[in-house]
Amino acid sequence: MRQQEPGLADRWQAFMAADQSDAVMLVEAATLAQALAARGQHALAARLWKLCGDLHHRGAAPDLELAIAAYGEALHGARGDERWQVLMALSTCWDTRVTGTRAGNIEQALQMAGAAAALAEHLTADQRAESAMEFGLLYTRRVAGDPASNLAQGRAALHDAIAWSTNAQLRLQARYNLAVADIEDVLDRSGHALQAGVAVLRGMLEAEVFGVFDPLQQQNLLQTLAVGMARQAALPGGAGPVAALREAAALAEIAHTMALQHGTPVQAARLARVRASIAADRTRVGDGDHFDEALDLLRDAGQVLRRDTAPYDYARVQLALAHTVVSLSDPMFVPALAIPILRDVVDILTPDVDPDHCRQAQVALGRQHASLGEWAQAAQCYSVACDACERLLAGTETRARRAHETGPNAEAHALHIDALSRLQPADAAAHDARGWAVLQAMEHGRARLFLDMMGLRPLPPQPGLAPGDLEQEARLIAQLRWTLPATAPDAAPTLDADLEPTRLAEQRDTRAALDALWTRMALASEAGRRHVALRRTAPPGQAALQALALDVGPRSASLSLFVTPQRIVAAWLAPGAAPRVRHLDIDAARLQAGLLQPFARNVLSGDGEPRPVHAWQAFGDTLFGPFADQLAGIDTLCIVAHGPLHGLPLHALHLQGAPLIAQVAVAYAPSLAVLASVRSRAQAAGPAGEPLVGSYADEATDIEEFQAETNEVARLHHAQARAQLARAEVLRDAASAPLVHLACHGAYDADDPLASGVELAGGTLTAHDILALQLRCELAVLSACETGRQAAPQGDELLGLTRALLQSGAACTLSTLWRVYSDSTTQWMRLFHDAWTQPGTTRAAAFQSATLALRATDSDPRAWAAFVLTGDAR
Repeated sequence: MRQQEPGLADRWQAFMAADQSDAVMLVEAATLAQALAARGQHALAARLWKLCGDLHHRGAAPDLELAIAAYGEALHGARGDERWQVLMALSTCWDTRVTGTRAGNIEQALQMAGAAAALAEHLTADQRAESAMEFGLLYTRRVAGDPASNLAQGRAALHDAIAWSTNAQLRLQARYNLAVADIEDVLDRSGHALQAGVAVLRGMLEAEVFGVFDPLQQQNLLQTLAVGMARQAALPGGAGPVAALREAAALAEIAHTMALQHGTPVQAARLARVRASIAADRTRVGDGDHFDEALDLLRDAGQVLRRDTAPYDYARVQLALAHTVVSLSDPMFVPALAIPILRDVVDILTPDVDPDHCRQAQVALGRQHASLGEWAQAAQCYSVACDACERLLAGTETRARRAHETGPNAEAHALHIDALSRLQPADAAAHDARGWAVLQAMEHGRARLFLDMMGLRPLPPQPGLAPGDLEQEARLIAQLRWTLPATAPDAAPTLDADLEPTRLAEQRDTRAALDALWTRMALASEAGRRHVALRRTAPPGQAALQALALDVGPRSASLSLFVTPQRIVAAWLAPGAAPRVRHLDIDAARLQAGLLQPFARNVLSGDGEPRPVHAWQAFGDTLFGPFADQLAGIDTLCIVAHGPLHGLPLHALHLQGAPLIAQVAVAYAPSLAVLASVRSRAQAAGPAGEPLVGSYADEATDIEEFQAETNEVARLHHAQARAQLARAEVLRDAASAPLVHLACHGAYDADDPLASGVELAGGTLTAHDILALQLRCELAVLSACETGRQAAPQGDELLGLTRALLQSGAACTLSTLWRVYSDSTTQWMRLFHDAWTQPGTTRAAAFQSATLALRATDSDPRAWAAFVLTGDAR
């Protein structure tokens, strides 16, 4: 060690021997540390700066800002074990910091914990375990990123801590933190993880191990158990919410008392917020009136967690206060009470600070403005909530999080669409702006995962693209596909928990590499820009929607429908004009009674004798009547349905006494964004081989009838029909076929729509199988029962054979909505292909011609209305 100057050596020895107060010691330590550092004695200076940090952190008057600054100075000279101690202390300080943003503080804490863990070669087994536990705990609390990914990484690190530690107390603490992660898992829709976490903590509380914890740990255990029991009370099939909430209230009160006696004011204030939430829940379930208690607790918390010193915690308290006021106050006075509170909250909780709670606050504020008829203010709130949703969706890395986000995302967009549609524009320019805003909001609220997956489909090579770039892109997409969520948003995870962090890390790295490649390709050439535009899918803006309207033709239009709880919002888009928006006064009850229930009774259950007009068809005047004048001026209409309207033959509804299909050719699309994507892909499609036309059945009568259909279709397309077509043949040959036409039996699987399929020799060709194909066909026809049925979960993520075909590259699909008769299906298919093969006939026109021709021979809609054309109808 370098020799110290005599004065510094004397001061160092005197300091180490002195018995001084914290305040005097801090001044002397800081002064001496600065002098030592100035003389190059960084190791000794680091020890003193660490002492300063410890005194600021854990002394009689804690000051985290000064502690962080002191520990930061200590890092300049600390090495080995001492450096690890400083990094761990810094991580704790950042984690408990109340100033700044919660997201930013946690990220700083993670950086410190990661640096501590990186010192593994200098650490004991227990220090490695403690580093892993700190790292895992922070990931379970992380605000930024995908919560499912954070929880997976946090749990993995906590398991490492248990495996590495030789200290029973440390292992116990890690098990406690794992239980906390289970309780706070917002993606646990089944409640299994919550119940497991509560059971672990209850066991710790009842066993002797509770006494092993220090007072702060005991307080945290009681608080977390109280929160878990309160959440457990809301689960269906529980023992009863009243008893569970009473026990949760008792535990929270004990923890609060401990915090008041032994903890910090901030800890006590946070526990007051927990107690207030439980008190409000007890009032809601009828266990007495605890409204005043909840308000008093929140006011107490607000006096400690002030906006100027702890803005994030302050906002969380105010948000809880607003929720309490909204749920328990007299509705007449709620807006006046809640709006000022929520305005205060949204000033702090912006989309970039905390998108999740921002969304909650903006939706709550928007609802209050809407209750007063203040639709412009409500629309603005919902717009910010949708922005928060977009940030959350952009950060999703797991299918669990994607599924969790679809519900709140759909709700925010539905509220935004409804509020926008109620605005009263002052002039023509405002009217046009409202129309574009409504249509864009509709597109943001539907089929987002569908659109994302379409961006990863293989594309044929285009002139002007570097082969090396295409090879790298194919390699990265193949890697990404292994790590991507399943197509079904509600599919259960299948990977082992231990593999999850590896998968997530690979996904992040691959996405970053792919994005960098696409950026470089887009800047390199016009061909690269066009290629990347097909890859980087996103809901279309105004310019893209205008281009799509022009692209579909001068006598074509689209009608986008969006179902909200109170009404249906409709947007008509035609070339050269802004969207025309109508809000239709059709609430959920009217939709059920007038359309959904009669359709299910007359068609799906086959109730009654054949008849030319069904009761549900009369609903067309309600749905399409406001656009009757526009319909008279077009030849083709693309309907973008939503929610419960999917799976209905809307083209069969009557408008002014006749089916819609008799007045205009009709096709369907999952969204305008998906339609634009399939049209762009059709323009970029490479050369194709021979049409794939085949049939399969296992009964003689069906074999003869199906083969007769495919023989006629093959003749019209100058192809060879394949009898008793095998599943393996389709998997082998479909990718190069310009037309795929399969005549066989089909079935829809309501439990797993992607297991729906058609029967071929050698087994069922399912939607899962189709998703693995790389199709380039203009049209894929599934001439079988129920091939057009699809599930429409939250977010309007359609699941079924139609989606699988479009996502796999088909430009257009032809399918059936229910179980159809073989003879009428064969007749309709012959009529369609005969019309389509005529020069200049679009698929939409052929669809209309075949439908009306069959209707002329059998007027019952069950015979002629089952067929649907989806996608690019040119």
